Amino acid sequence: MKDYKKYFRTLEKVEEDLLLPFLGLGEQPGTELRMAAIIEVLRRIPEEDYEILKRKKINNDFQWFIPPKDFLAHIYPFTANVFNEKMGELEVIPYAKVIFLNPLMEEVDFDVAIASIAHELAHIVLGHQIRVDSETYKSQEEQAWKKVVEWGFVKEEKKHRKFYSRLKLKDSQ
Repeated sequence: MKDYKKYFRTLEKVEEDLLLPFLGLGEQPGTELRMAAIIEVLRRIPEEDYEILKRKKINNDFQWFIPPKDFLAHIYPFTANVFNEKMGELEVIPYAKVIFLNPLMEEVDFDVAIASIAHELAHIVLGHQIRVDSETYKSQEEQAWKKVVEWGFVKEEKKHRKFYSRLKLKDSQ
């Protein structure tokens, strides 16, 4: 049985909507798999949620950070986009929501990378908070994975789950 993927837009449309990470001038060697996975996810997210992402990107609600594999150190400016957030009675200093895609992602299976990126974008679409208690964190994780599956990334989510269960097994040995 052939794996069916539903695309809602072209690469040109995604580029036009300015949702792709800006990596500077030209291609950045060592970012190929992550960029291909980002493009795959953005082309396959259903229209309603894609529009939410577009609006959030235009409003600078999140930023991408895709350092090349040979990126040992660098100062990179991130604009704060979350202000006056409270945790209990404490006010949290402003911070930026940044989707960080580790250079090690270049070494994983493409479907695992797709699932990881879709999962992080699901958190953005769902408006999840970053600084939360463990119960809320667990609930947000479940909601994000449910959204990933709803978007049609079923095969990728299963591969991601299998990948992480192998990692956990390896760590416990």
